[in-house]
Amino acid sequence: MNSSKFPMHGHLALSLDNRILVISGRGPANVEMIQHYQREVLTFKELLQTGPWASLVLLQDMLILPPDAKELMLGIVKIPKDSKLVATAIVIMEKEYPQIVERFWQDIYSNSTVPCQFFISETAARSWLVDMLSSASLS
Repeated sequence: MNSSKFPMHGHLALSLDNRILVISGRGPANVEMIQHYQREVLTFKELLQTGPWASLVLLQDMLILPPDAKELMLGIVKIPKDSKLVATAIVIMEKEYPQIVERFWQDIYSNSTVPCQFFISETAARSWLVDMLSSASLS
């Protein structure tokens, strides 16, 4: 797929909060946004390889992805076991059709090789991630 075929749609922000990589996406998104994510996340993943880490995915206005972007996401969530990622929490921040949006993203994250949970609250998602990180640190 040619990454310069279309301009990137949507907004993406990545940040690090201790050992939690926060990925905030606002759509609608296209394949160019997913490719942008792949480039941006590399720096963070290098920083996190020193120990267990978790990801917090905050999705807003990301109803569904076009087929080419969904296909790319399916490959992204298949994280290699040596990545030290211990858990992913996804918060669907949709006011309209939240069940449909969650089902769409569950289909994608069902391919993940790490534990993954969906939440309606960022606070609950962070709490679960902290627990998962604590458990991983004790192992």
